[in-house]
Amino acid sequence: MTFPIVTPGQCSITTDSSDQICIIDDKNHKYSTESTPGQVNQRWWVFKQGEVPENLEYNGNADSKVGDGSNINIKWNEWAENSGTYVIMTGYFGKKSPYVFQGSCQKQVVIVDVPLNTITVT
Repeated sequence: MTFPIVTPGQCSITTDSSDQICIIDDKNHKYSTESTPGQVNQRWWVFKQGEVPENLEYNGNADSKVGDGSNINIKWNEWAENSGTYVIMTGYFGKKSPYVFQGSCQKQVVIVDVPLNTITVT
């Protein structure tokens, strides 16, 4: 029996959230793609900018893994240790081990510090 291998279509991450989020924000922010094609697994990670790996591996970067499937929810106050730019990545992998990489996409989110509670007049 043979099964066709179909590469996933164009990957794009969508959200209703802002691209700038306060570091203490405790709301769930949903990020999603089109439905995961039936012949692949889809996995999500969050990396600090500059720490994004050259190659995604299905079972790699366990500390950065957010979830599986076509959407995730992130509470940035639990993920962002410091302000800065973070990269949300999702990758598609063949369903059979060794989970061959088939494609990915990413979205950047800027996490900002809590504003100071003082006003200065110059």
